[in-house]
Amino acid sequence: MAFGAFGGQPAEYSQSFPKTDFTMEELKEYDGVKSPNIFIAVNKTIFDVTPSRDFYGPGTAYGCMAGRDGTRVLSMMDKSQVKDEWDEYSDFTDKHRESLASWETFFHKKYRVIGKLVKSAGDKTNYQGAEAKVEPL
Repeated sequence: MAFGAFGGQPAEYSQSFPKTDFTMEELKEYDGVKSPNIFIAVNKTIFDVTPSRDFYGPGTAYGCMAGRDGTRVLSMMDKSQVKDEWDEYSDFTDKHRESLASWETFFHKKYRVIGKLVKSAGDKTNYQGAEAKVEPL
């Protein structure tokens, strides 16, 4: 994967956002339409990709992942792989996992981490008011 096409510098944000975990249903609200913010989950980590609206906003090349788990799309490089139900990625091959690791590194370097994608509300972490921030691996 060529990171250069997307830029390697951390994104800039005009407003703060509290670190928060989301269920899949809650994440759907952050699709750039229902909310001006655009969040994408990658391997259960939720990233704020709002500054890259040209890539991830409605009607764009990667807009199918906005407000959703983009793990399959990215690891398989296939937009038809987006899912709306909980996914454990148990069918991933070594090639898929290697691709996913590269994408995770990219997202961690560029976008702030909002929180985790959780299966149910009871699985959420209390971040005690911490702000979302870029968290390089």
